[in-house]
Amino acid sequence: MNNKMPISVWILVIAMALNTTAASFLWPFNTLYIHDFLGESMTLAGVALLVNSALAIVGNYIGGTLFDRIGGKTTLMISVGLLLASSIGFLLFHATFFGYLVWLGLIGLSGGLVFPTVYAFAGLIWPEGGRRSFNAIYVAQNVGVALGTAMSGQIARLNIEWIFYANFFLSVLFVVVLLFGLRYLKNPARPVVQSQLEAAATTLSSATMKSMWYVAVGYAVLWFVYVQWQGTIAVHSKDLGVTISQYSLLWTVNGAMIVFAQPLLNRVL
Repeated sequence: MNNKMPISVWILVIAMALNTTAASFLWPFNTLYIHDFLGESMTLAGVALLVNSALAIVGNYIGGTLFDRIGGKTTLMISVGLLLASSIGFLLFHATFFGYLVWLGLIGLSGGLVFPTVYAFAGLIWPEGGRRSFNAIYVAQNVGVALGTAMSGQIARLNIEWIFYANFFLSVLFVVVLLFGLRYLKNPARPVVQSQLEAAATTLSSATMKSMWYVAVGYAVLWFVYVQWQGTIAVHSKDLGVTISQYSLLWTVNGAMIVFAQPLLNRVL
């Protein structure tokens, strides 16, 4: 068994760190920007977040389906192309609520396409790694959260408009890393993919499926509570006199705690 993580997985890990860093320049400030800079109500700010999340779900389903039907590389190229186009549109047309709503939604859709594609690739190109590839991507995402929020707060303190440029710049880096790494990413042979899917389907007993549903429902409930904080804390913090840089520090600590706690959690697991 090869215990060394292959370069193809490292490319995915680095790319997802960049992708999450780019996203972390935006989502801590979405409601703040819509409410305070565009002058819209918190209800409309919530609608914008709803559209973003709903289209991300659609993107997750489409991304997984495309991966099975047309292959990982093609799906990945479509995903990153749409994400780059969405980042450009968001940079240029975020000054009105309608523009913000449309392009934030498209970023959710394209980001939703990317995630299942990257995770499926990681699992198929290094099956002997078990959960290590998924853990590495998860940690990389939280490194991105910590870095993105730490930098975004300082940038937004100077000029909040600059966070859109930072998001676009890091999205370009994300695309460049993935395109550079395509030569290392090989589509698994279709019979191999099919046999793995069939094996997975036959080993999922009714008890396993029941456990998975418990996990899914529990996770949904926890996330429902979590996004209430994510959606409203920016504006509430500002009302309490908390500065933008101090607010971003909250998210930096949040991401850093996950990163540093992961090795401890792995030992427990």
